[in-house]
Amino acid sequence: MKKFSNFILFIFLLSNIASGQRILESTGISLTHIDVKTEKSVAQITINPTVPGKVITHFDGQCVSTPGDRIFLACSNTTSWEVNDGNTSVQAFDNDLNTNSFSHTRVYEVEAGSHTFYAIAHNYVKTDGDGMVSIYGNFTVEFIPNSMNDKVVLKGVNSTGINVSAKTTVGQLSLNAPEAGRVILQFDGQCYSTPGDRIVLAANNTNSWDVNDGNVSIEAINNNLVVSTFCHTRVFDVQAGNHDYYAIAHNYVETDGDARISVYGSLTATFIPNSTGMIESKGISKTNIDLTNKTVLEQITINPQEAGNVIVHFDGYCISSPGDLIVLAASDSPSWNVNDGNVGVEAINDDVNRNSFSHTRVYEVQPGSHTYYAVAHNYVETDGNGKASIYGNLTVEFIPNTITAVNDLMADESINIYPNPTSGNLNISSSSLELEENTSIKIMDSFGKVLYQTSSFESEISLSDFPNGFYYFQLIDHDDLVLLNRKIVKIN
Repeated sequence: MKKFSNFILFIFLLSNIASGQRILESTGISLTHIDVKTEKSVAQITINPTVPGKVITHFDGQCVSTPGDRIFLACSNTTSWEVNDGNTSVQAFDNDLNTNSFSHTRVYEVEAGSHTFYAIAHNYVKTDGDGMVSIYGNFTVEFIPNSMNDKVVLKGVNSTGINVSAKTTVGQLSLNAPEAGRVILQFDGQCYSTPGDRIVLAANNTNSWDVNDGNVSIEAINNNLVVSTFCHTRVFDVQAGNHDYYAIAHNYVETDGDARISVYGSLTATFIPNSTGMIESKGISKTNIDLTNKTVLEQITINPQEAGNVIVHFDGYCISSPGDLIVLAASDSPSWNVNDGNVGVEAINDDVNRNSFSHTRVYEVQPGSHTYYAVAHNYVETDGNGKASIYGNLTVEFIPNTITAVNDLMADESINIYPNPTSGNLNISSSSLELEENTSIKIMDSFGKVLYQTSSFESEISLSDFPNGFYYFQLIDHDDLVLLNRKIVKIN
């Protein structure tokens, strides 16, 4: 009976490969002075999955607009946008303070076949400006098959005129993790508040919020400019089982308004198993740091063992000095790039000096070590003191191009590794005595972390204590050259 169960588990693991892959498509957006008086698609992506699943769409970056205009920005599965959580919106303060960062997320259930998704911009409701905008950002579409252990759950947040004088749950969802892994939790959208109130917004695994990188906070500018965009991300380690997550709002510290808000957005939880995924995250809590030069706030290094794509996301909030433009960027270098390579924020005055931000980049990578950075810089507009406090999160997610079945990645008929999959011992035999005398062995997880290493050849290795999943078996010579790189499967 146990052998039959192992066979079923193995077939399940392989079916994740055969029935569909995760798909990641991304496009940078660098559009200068475009007319959005009517709904305009600023980017579109078409995918063609072979199985049913869910699609996460994310549109973030910065928008430069004209005072008097309200600009709606949205992910959509049509060439239009929807009300409430179906969009986010920004407004310029004046001709100088006319840049706003934004973030909008939607999740769609799809069947097999071709599907097109859009990033939309539209000048609507308030149209006293010229209807022209410049948009620099990123549009990302990620498909997750229903057949995989990866899970995604979205809860739309549509709360109008609610009192948040106490900590208030504005959205809640549950996610049932089938195995150990990590959950990327994100709460983004827009919030209408009253001048004089500071509104704390947070994604969390409790119905409260934490300090520093455990929240973002926003403020209305005046009675006309009451809407603020926001994005807050946390990453949690989880075990198999059910987990609850929350979107929290709270009027805190500055309470001269009426403590009422309207908040529209999305609470999104994405589960990635440890056995197949690679996610690294670091919280950022930097207070009153000098940004007169390009400054690395945090960095993450990953070591994937195959080619793929990396999503790098940096979000949070920035407290800065009036007169300073603070450039913030997720990057593959300790610098930033122009256009879609950064977002910029500016304080209105000494009181209204907080801005939430979100910046995403996607990079194609080959096997090997790669480092990614959260970068900040006071640039161009430098009439303030050049200092800022930044609280947020840098998240790096690696998605392989393909999930290879149980085959050699580098064929070598002189080596036999069996049984594969295995529920316990892994046997290694070689027809070459010279190979046995001059090699060592490494076993790594999907993150490239070495879990087992020998200084010489071994004919038998126990994987009994390894969790179920995929691993990499490497045979290495005395010059550290990888002679064989084979994917193996552990099952109970």
